[in-house]
Amino acid sequence: MKNDIIRDYLFYKHILIRKNKNRVSAKIAVKYNLIAAQSYGIKFSKGADLIDASIMQFLEKKLSPKVPLPFYIGFPQSVKDLPIDYQVLDRLVHYATTYGLGKFNKPGHSIFESEYKRAIFEEDFNYTDFIIVTEEEGKQIAIQTTLNLLSDSREISNDALDFCKTVIEKYNVQITNIASKSNTIKLLYLTKDFNYLKCIQLSDIYKLVNHIIVNYNLYIDYNLFCWWDILKKTKKNKKENQSIIDLSLKHHKINCYSLRNVDRKFIISIINKLIEQKKTNYTTCYEKRRFWVALFHHLHYKSTDEQMTEFINNIRNGKNYSFNSYFEALVKDNKVREATDYILDKKGTGFFLRNIKYILSRATNDDDIDYVINKISTKNNLILLSILKLVGIPKGKRTFNFTDGGLLKNHTETDKEYEKAKTNLPRRTINRVSTKIKTALKQNLKNKLNKVYIDDNMNKIRVNPTDTNLTGLGVLTSGSRIALPESKIIRPFIYWEKVNDVDLGLVGISENGDIIQIFNWHSIERNVEMIAFSGDQTSGYNGGSEYFDINTELLKEKFPTMRYLITTANVYSSRPFSRFICSAGYMVRDKISSGEVFEPKTVKTSFTIDCESTVAIPFAIDLSTNEMVWLNIKQSSFAIDAYNNSYVFIANILQNKYDFSVKTLFTYCAKKIVETPEEADIVVSDEVFENLNENQKQVHSYDLDYIRSLLF
Repeated sequence: MKNDIIRDYLFYKHILIRKNKNRVSAKIAVKYNLIAAQSYGIKFSKGADLIDASIMQFLEKKLSPKVPLPFYIGFPQSVKDLPIDYQVLDRLVHYATTYGLGKFNKPGHSIFESEYKRAIFEEDFNYTDFIIVTEEEGKQIAIQTTLNLLSDSREISNDALDFCKTVIEKYNVQITNIASKSNTIKLLYLTKDFNYLKCIQLSDIYKLVNHIIVNYNLYIDYNLFCWWDILKKTKKNKKENQSIIDLSLKHHKINCYSLRNVDRKFIISIINKLIEQKKTNYTTCYEKRRFWVALFHHLHYKSTDEQMTEFINNIRNGKNYSFNSYFEALVKDNKVREATDYILDKKGTGFFLRNIKYILSRATNDDDIDYVINKISTKNNLILLSILKLVGIPKGKRTFNFTDGGLLKNHTETDKEYEKAKTNLPRRTINRVSTKIKTALKQNLKNKLNKVYIDDNMNKIRVNPTDTNLTGLGVLTSGSRIALPESKIIRPFIYWEKVNDVDLGLVGISENGDIIQIFNWHSIERNVEMIAFSGDQTSGYNGGSEYFDINTELLKEKFPTMRYLITTANVYSSRPFSRFICSAGYMVRDKISSGEVFEPKTVKTSFTIDCESTVAIPFAIDLSTNEMVWLNIKQSSFAIDAYNNSYVFIANILQNKYDFSVKTLFTYCAKKIVETPEEADIVVSDEVFENLNENQKQVHSYDLDYIRSLLF
């Protein structure tokens, strides 16, 4: 099982591990390579001679999953041929069978659809680049990938976490530092290994408790069981059921500190160990006074340590000795220089840089602005990029995005808040900050690489400082853009197992985020040549799928004010994505009736949705530029309907002027930029090159771990 985790994860990095030491003959290797190209659209830029039967079996398992047929088996042609009143009747009969009679055991299908025979697949497609390595090479790649993941300050996905844990245990990897406190907490709770305590402080107990509450199955599944039981009994509509779930969620929050005894004992042991190791940053702990009061009450915690006892008494008596209160007082009095020096001394560079926009907004003259900017002398490139991204937010009402438990929460300013806002920086100040940061980045990254060739397409692939790592083929950082081919059909898809009723939807919005049109389970679009839907599959415990076919040209004609088309995924049965199997992505099709509904060769991206939420927003289509924009939004929500009243926060993300791209990064790192791949040491491109030599390294847009490792 451990080998499978490593092999599966590296597959999503386009790396295949060959376990069998005996090579097949050259004739059979050529045959296998031909099958891989024709069946899966794969070409091997390295290790093509290592291919064998086990590699072919693994590719079949990963790239030809038994994706269940959608509600309309003949999609999309049968949907186009079926009258709209038949579609309505199909839906009513299906709902009566599933939600009415409770028959969820088999996937539902149309009762009016005639038999449909598919044509053989005969479309053009682009090849995908893979490499094959030996088991020893795979081991070294796995170890280096683990070190790269854990040296990154972003929170990694559950799959990436399992991969790191497996590699550490299997190869006895010694981890000396983990950059992300969230990743440390996850590994600590998963392994119960106290060696990870060297990477955290007492104040990080807050993250540990939050992880147990938000992510641990017992607490969430108990509430979800109650919700689903209520839904089955009430048989109300979706809107009424949502109000029931909201009430259940409120009840869940009230009892969020009802920890199990085993978790209480574990938390107490961690606190005691940190006290023994003198890792007690009490001043920072005071910033979460209410949390500590509640936690100590529920733990019935008693300390024999004198300083800890004093801390407990202080927080229970309402005393607060944090640095934040004095810092806030200095900023409110416009004492910018004093506040800057104080916070750098007491809280450090990281806190200062996270609050730099707030501090600069209170600067009243150019001298104060320059004083603050000149304090930006950090070598932490990720923090520098975070500031660069922050100052790139467009003018107008701001949307504040932050994560809690790995999920996105957002708030868009109201009219009253916008009028009172004091942190909107003038363009002149933003330009000065950006110049300072880019100068520091150039200096930090200078001459890291030798000769580099960079494809111009890499200018639209972002280096995002905070993006959560995802598992899947074609996964990119949020904000990255991929040009869509002209005059093609875009087919978003989703398929799932071990749960009922996952909904795929589309939301068309204006440039400002106003909703123009929603296409989902309850909207039957008469213009099926523009958008065709495969049908609402409400069952699917043993496998379900949904698709849309989108003709972007016709869509723009009918809705000229529509700028973005956003894909949404939500679980109507109110179970978080992490509790079942769910994959999503999109295909690019030409002859839409050619081949199967799910055709591996036409898949451009396929990824796992595994967030602790029932709502995900994977990507959007920019209709103006004909580009796919990766979003990777996992909303902090247990909604059974993914459609918000406002998508302003997404419009702001799509319009963010942050432009630090993969091309920019490699330009900063290179000693020399060369004109052709043949003369380069590093080739940065997604093209398939068959003539690169062993001393040349190719970097693709999806090689996120390597790309981000250059920042450290």
